[in-house]
Amino acid sequence: MRTILSVLIILCLTVFGAEAQQKIVKLAKSHIDSERYSEAIRVLQPLISSGNTNGTVYLYAGIAYLSEPGGSEHAITLFDKAIELLPLKGSTKKDAVDARYYKMLALHQSYRFDEAFKQGEELLSIIPRSDTELLNSVNRELTYARNAIELVENPVSLQIQNMGRALNSQYKEHSPVVSLDESTIFFTSNRPQTGIVKDGGGYFESIYVSYWRNGSWTEAQLLQLPGSYYGNRATVSVSADGNSVIFYQNDGVIGNLYESRLVFGQWTEPTPFPAPINSGSNETHA
Repeated sequence: MRTILSVLIILCLTVFGAEAQQKIVKLAKSHIDSERYSEAIRVLQPLISSGNTNGTVYLYAGIAYLSEPGGSEHAITLFDKAIELLPLKGSTKKDAVDARYYKMLALHQSYRFDEAFKQGEELLSIIPRSDTELLNSVNRELTYARNAIELVENPVSLQIQNMGRALNSQYKEHSPVVSLDESTIFFTSNRPQTGIVKDGGGYFESIYVSYWRNGSWTEAQLLQLPGSYYGNRATVSVSADGNSVIFYQNDGVIGNLYESRLVFGQWTEPTPFPAPINSGSNETHA
């Protein structure tokens, strides 16, 4: 009787533990989809610290670390653990392939281009021929890795110059795009001018603009786009004349590409690109 009761208790604890674990994994995935990577790491860390054997836990933690500054090396360790735990068959195959794909990205981000190329070649051997989207993505990454290897082997002398206080600040500035005549620059920054605070503190990213006037850049200003939004906006591209901007906007759990045009000195209401450009997934670059 005691043996049966003990088995029932252990079984109940196991089932409860599995359910609780799945809720945590689902919550972490939600955080990742909403670009709350530090929150995803926070909820997954107790599972990792306990020596969890669910490979998806390490996959999602790796994705979160890969999206954090300086997190690519630790992400590689997590992806290796995910690959160890996720067989390339059955219900775990997709996660197993994803672990290898994101490891390839992490290796490239860590400047380990030869290893990234090798990982990409391995991926090509296991991805179904019918998955053309993933195959194209891996082939593109292989091209990047091949180019990086060649550039490292044949370095070019160049000088990097700080753009100065008119453009740079104590916050992050990235993804600059410049008009053809080099008179206008748009870039992305997480400065407080938007007034939009994201979960966990800090400010969402938005688009800033500066103009080349009288031999120097003007003080960068928040690009005044009409309409309201709650999330990140980031520069993607600019037309040759500087009068049309394409940008990424976070629309809840997904992000889409938008365009705004400068008409009679005013930016038009941002217009999302139609399908198949925008989809149910994240469109972040063009």
